[in-house]
Amino acid sequence: EHQLVSAAQTDTVECNHEENNHVLADDAFEVCKRKSSRLSGGSVKEFLKNSLRSGTILSEKAVNDLRHRNPSALNWLMSYSGAAAQAFVFFICINLFALSPILVRWAKRSPVTEEHADTFIDGVLLASSNTIVLVAMCCVAYWVDGVSGLKQCLDPKSVMKMSPPSLVFAVADCLSLIALSYVDAATCAIVMQFKIVISAILCRVFLNRHLLAVQWACLCVLTTNLAVYLRLDNIFLERSAAPEDQAQTVAAFILGLTILFSRVMLSAPAGVMADALFKHTPSPFYVQLAQSMVSSVLASIGVAAVQVWREDLWDHGVFGGKDCSPTPEGVCANMWNSRVLLLMLWFATKTTVACLLIKRLDVVWKGIADTLAVLLTYVYGIMFLGEMKGGWAAFELKFTLILSLFFTVLGFVVSKSGPPLHHFSPHMPHIPHTVKRSFVMDADDLKLPLLKNDGQAPMHAE
Repeated sequence: EHQLVSAAQTDTVECNHEENNHVLADDAFEVCKRKSSRLSGGSVKEFLKNSLRSGTILSEKAVNDLRHRNPSALNWLMSYSGAAAQAFVFFICINLFALSPILVRWAKRSPVTEEHADTFIDGVLLASSNTIVLVAMCCVAYWVDGVSGLKQCLDPKSVMKMSPPSLVFAVADCLSLIALSYVDAATCAIVMQFKIVISAILCRVFLNRHLLAVQWACLCVLTTNLAVYLRLDNIFLERSAAPEDQAQTVAAFILGLTILFSRVMLSAPAGVMADALFKHTPSPFYVQLAQSMVSSVLASIGVAAVQVWREDLWDHGVFGGKDCSPTPEGVCANMWNSRVLLLMLWFATKTTVACLLIKRLDVVWKGIADTLAVLLTYVYGIMFLGEMKGGWAAFELKFTLILSLFFTVLGFVVSKSGPPLHHFSPHMPHIPHTVKRSFVMDADDLKLPLLKNDGQAPMHAE
């Protein structure tokens, strides 16, 4: 019993460490890394039962924090008003994912003609939004901890420690903005789902995180769905373009896909890197976010300098873009319009809310929000931007594929190995670790040996 109690305590510590507390965490990496979830179950019935029993969409660590620090708030979450508040928060999380590419495509249109126009430099926009977040977090640190908190935000050693994944994530975000000049919002959201596949492979190779056979099957189905969607998108794009513009349209589409795949290949390893570096970071949320924003601002400025050099935009000004004519004074005539300013504020808000809110969601709800956002991005693109290539025939096929994508990802995140081992009772008889793992996965396999005890009374185990 003493050995089992020690093992249970060890498992509890490991489970807590799996819930990364740092602000730099790729959502797909978190989904692939977690061994289990409070809502995991072997069947749809178990999933629904666990969902109703838990009463909250928050992760296990977030629930434990509330239980110890503010039990009344946790009890309120279990009420009807709390459930309504959680539904509203979940709606916000979905739209944070869904509206970002829509707003980028909207801001990259001329307010006069509504035609595509690169009215801003992508790196400058992200550098501006990250600067807003940096200043806001420094103000929070000064308000909460005084001068010491402000010094901690700008501590060179801590900033250097946060810099490797911060730089990579910032460059990846810039690549997403650049790619949206060549592909529509729905295609961008679809390609970003490849991060689940890449993250799962990286977790298996570098973290030795084993996946179930059904999870590998889900990843294969997911990859097939994404490939079919992109092929359909390419076909309908060719048909909708004029014959003389087909070659140029397809070339732009392939360029956009290449940039997006580069973004996925950058962000997935950055999640592994962030997990290895910041697993034991004790700094509070606002300090971590400020430290990461220092490197993000520098990386965004670097991307902006490359864009200016490559496109020869030296005469367009800092707040100019490729599609604007310089005045005789050398300043871009089309300065940032209200759309670009709104987009800058949106990215600053999204960065803060995503790090503060989405990380507190349970891994299952996080995966559901991410995939539902793909569906909403496609619908929003049609409603607000008119991005409906191929008519209703294309809509039916793409909508069906996105629904299939949603259920595939849902199956992947739900099909975990069951509850963590520390949920077992310390009175459980000592059995080898491999047998305990089997008991977690399939209780029926060990039910008969456990109940037979050489003719004595049955042995009870949770």
